[in-house]
Amino acid sequence: MIAELLHTSAIRATPAAELSRLTALTESELQDQIEKEREAGAVILETLQQPGRYYLPEQVRDLYRYLWTVSDSKYHLAHDQRKRRELANMVKRSLAQIHRGRILL
Repeated sequence: MIAELLHTSAIRATPAAELSRLTALTESELQDQIEKEREAGAVILETLQQPGRYYLPEQVRDLYRYLWTVSDSKYHLAHDQRKRRELANMVKRSLAQIHRGRILL
């Protein structure tokens, strides 16, 4: 549902407000839907410089760049166990997507 509306590349990331308008979901419902899709295997990334903008990785390097930025950001995830777990699950799902050929190498 949400993943189908997203562009590839952080430069073309879709703002949460636009996704809410397109789906008729509140921002809270949108967050819940994004999490459900992530749990189902979608690799939905969020821009860190402008939180609340979502995109899909086009290539593995997009995912690596995202993970590098997250791990090196001032919002260091080491102190937030839930965020660490979410990130680890996203990496696992991403690797599965790469294996299935859905993300280009």
